[in-house]
Amino acid sequence: GGGGGSRSTAPPPTLEVWPGERLCAHPSPTCFSGDTEIVAASSETPGLGALDIGSEVVHDPSKLIEAQLWKKVMVEVAVDANLAALLLTVVGSLYHAWGYSQYRYAKEQERRLRELGAD
Repeated sequence: GGGGGSRSTAPPPTLEVWPGERLCAHPSPTCFSGDTEIVAASSETPGLGALDIGSEVVHDPSKLIEAQLWKKVMVEVAVDANLAALLLTVVGSLYHAWGYSQYRYAKEQERRLRELGAD
């Protein structure tokens, strides 16, 4: 037998999203696949913030259909949201620590007042 291991060389199916623009229908690599393409793509323009990405789109609206741009936007949003969550966690823990110290002080004051009243 000779036909066991042949693979199809047909191009992946595509989808026309804009006149003359086509997107491949094969799955995109993700950070879970172990592929380093996303890391390289997001680091190709270091320091590119959400405002810079917005100005990119304002100057060239056709970039709205580029998957790489949406990946950059999602990375920027995720980084900002994670930083905000971390800061809120720190602020919340400091607030709770302060509240606990106030509670302990109030309980100590209550105990002292009870001792003075018992004498």
